[in-house]
Amino acid sequence: MNFARRLDYATISDTPKFKELQWMEYRQGDSSNIVLIAIPIPQVRLLPRAPPPGSSGGRAVGCYPEGRWFAPILGSHFVLDPARRDQDIVPANWGGCRVTVGGGDAKSVSLQGKTILHVLPAMQGGGAEQNVLEIAAALRDAGARALVASAGGRMAASLGEGDHVRLPLDTKNPAALWRNSTRLSALIAEEGVDLVHAHSRAPAWSAHFAARRRGRPFVSTFHGVYGAGNTVKRAYNRIMVRADRVIAPSNFVAEHIRTVYGCPEARIRVVHQGVDTAIFDPRAVPADIRIPVHAAWAIADGVRVVLLPGRLSRLKGHAVLIEAMRELADEDLAAVFVGADAGNGAYRREMEALAGNLNVRFVGHRDDMAVVYAASDVVVSASVRPESFGRVLAEAGAMGLPAVAPDHGGAREILVHGETGWLVAPGNPRALATGIRMALSAAGPALAARARTWVEGRFTREKTNAATLSVYGELVRCCPS
Repeated sequence: MNFARRLDYATISDTPKFKELQWMEYRQGDSSNIVLIAIPIPQVRLLPRAPPPGSSGGRAVGCYPEGRWFAPILGSHFVLDPARRDQDIVPANWGGCRVTVGGGDAKSVSLQGKTILHVLPAMQGGGAEQNVLEIAAALRDAGARALVASAGGRMAASLGEGDHVRLPLDTKNPAALWRNSTRLSALIAEEGVDLVHAHSRAPAWSAHFAARRRGRPFVSTFHGVYGAGNTVKRAYNRIMVRADRVIAPSNFVAEHIRTVYGCPEARIRVVHQGVDTAIFDPRAVPADIRIPVHAAWAIADGVRVVLLPGRLSRLKGHAVLIEAMRELADEDLAAVFVGADAGNGAYRREMEALAGNLNVRFVGHRDDMAVVYAASDVVVSASVRPESFGRVLAEAGAMGLPAVAPDHGGAREILVHGETGWLVAPGNPRALATGIRMALSAAGPALAARARTWVEGRFTREKTNAATLSVYGELVRCCPS
């Protein structure tokens, strides 16, 4: 692209390293002349220029003493002032870091008074819905408004009055998607929406066109590793990477987005899912809670509980744990499946038949998951496909419980093998049984402390919310409505 680039606070000095620069992304706003670039080299040299009159702070992020070398992290901030016209002209063959308008870091950008629209199929229950509720609370705390559009569901009641708009977004019908785009466009205008955030593919198609029509920034969260086995599926999924920023819940998903869809690195932000460590805290649950919970589950005294949390879906691998329980017949154990039925009951009946006389319980959906964890001895994820993250593993760690999970997907980023949990061969009941034995033998105060410390340092709700709001800050700053 043959455009002249202007840097206002800093100019990269003349160096042969220019030859290594490649364009990764270019973007120009209607009035702000924003430049977004990515530097694939380890060092660049900056020659600072004086900040323009009236700029906040009087100093730009990324502005260093003349001649000093530094190593920018991909996505670090430089600052532009589009009002100035006496700047150096940047060569058109540049690549570079993300550049934002104004003074200071994007993390400090105030969202006060902003309205962020979240779009998803429904609010029935699940990781995406929980994520939306937590971000909505963080936005309220930041003085912003979270508006949620969905087809409704039991979790919609958790939003504030007037903060949920019921729209038929739980459809993949092309004509309906276009109608939803028109409805969302009108909603953006009526509610003064500043940014649109989509959490699922079908509504993302509608949200994308609505956001573009109104000139609003568009964010997507790639909550799962969607099937991409053919051209049609990949084309359908690709809407999620057409956003200004693509949030990946794990490094595993980020790599998938890069390799399968060719999404530029500069647009991807890894934001691990977080848990509320105040709720998921063993000290916040009565010490004797196991007694009434086990009684409700008809589990005898002294029997240890192997917990598999998650909706009743074949993808969650309930059959793998049931077969592992056969391998563990010599242990005094009960397997407990906690989660809502995702279908019409046929899958549950199939799993109950497979379990036969094994000590297995299906207890349905529970809202008090901290109590459920406190009444358990080991937590299992048996997903037959790689999970994008695996929030239940982080929740287990916060509760000081050992966990066992397949050695794939986001689980590799949550568990420290042999320290806070065990990673086993996916889909292998015997390997899962071995992992459960090891976890039960290692359970105790030392493991509990390690697991909780690990989660507190990496996977808290506060870290997730701060990182997400920082992404919003990048775009609200660069692309004012």
